[in-house]
Amino acid sequence: MKSKPESPLVSIIIPCYNGGAFINEAISSILAQTYTNWELIIIDDGSTDNSKEIITSRLDNKKIRLLENKRNLGIARTKNKGVRNSKGEFLAFLDQDDVWAEDKLRLQAARLKADPDLAIVCTGMFFTDPALNKTSVFTGYDDTNQERALKELYITPINSSSIMMIRRSALESDAPFNENLRGWDDYELLMRLAVRYKIGYIKDPLVKKRIHAGGAQRLTEVTREEEMVFKDVLDLHPFLRQYKKERDAAFFLGRATEYLQSGDLRAARRLAGKRLGIRPLSPASWMLFFVTLLPAPIATLAIKIILVIAGKTKLFTVNH
Repeated sequence: MKSKPESPLVSIIIPCYNGGAFINEAISSILAQTYTNWELIIIDDGSTDNSKEIITSRLDNKKIRLLENKRNLGIARTKNKGVRNSKGEFLAFLDQDDVWAEDKLRLQAARLKADPDLAIVCTGMFFTDPALNKTSVFTGYDDTNQERALKELYITPINSSSIMMIRRSALESDAPFNENLRGWDDYELLMRLAVRYKIGYIKDPLVKKRIHAGGAQRLTEVTREEEMVFKDVLDLHPFLRQYKKERDAAFFLGRATEYLQSGDLRAARRLAGKRLGIRPLSPASWMLFFVTLLPAPIATLAIKIILVIAGKTKLFTVNH
């Protein structure tokens, strides 16, 4: 019987759709990894820019493969295609515009290898603007208490496959991502696996995740999908129902802030009002609602200033 290799193969999957501005940098961050037993599968999801040409220029490295969708299939279906075409014992995913720190794969693979009860290991990450200037940081949850970590993941969810490494044997099928979802497929998979397995966290921020300004229409679509996913989460983990009010307070705060940044004051005011109903004594609730009453240009500027202050004072947090 063959023994398992000291360094299990990690299959890295990048779905790419019109990612020409960033994909080269994402690939370079993989080539810089200190963990070397990997394969990279990039799936071009019907791009109309120069993504394919850029990816093709990197195929001199035989560890990199390019697959193509004849038409745009969406991110969940594209990631599932990558899973089906991969060989690794462990699976990692990288969004086309994100980058990894050089030790990311090494540290995650070591955790999965050391603890067979872990299905997923997630890392911390920096949130950045498109130029990779850091704007905030996520440092994971305390995985020594799985129930508490699940509570935190429910109240303040992190939704990014770029921070995840998954043990293939934990997956129920070769199409693990819910193809009916367009943005919350990563989080939904994480919460499904958490029913049967442990989730590990590495607090070090080993990913830089670019945040791009989104339009109000796209934000509305994401909000509807998020609400749907969280109803399913409560069916998967009934004990989380006791924290629904906390979750709603965090949800309304975050989404109202995003609507303000996108310029949709009416939607922001509606959600700020709901937040006020849950946290009527909260200074953050009143401040947020007041900002939605200002003229649009002033409101947009005001929320930017408030978020800078909040980052230093912890004013804009779930419990305030």
